[in-house]
Amino acid sequence: MEKNLLLFLPFRSTHKRFSRKQ
Repeated sequence: MEKNLLLFLPFRSTHKRFSRKQ
């Protein structure tokens, strides 16, 4: 899970989208 966070760091746009789904 921590690795996912690191990968999402540069993907702020994607992270925002995932945050809404989660």
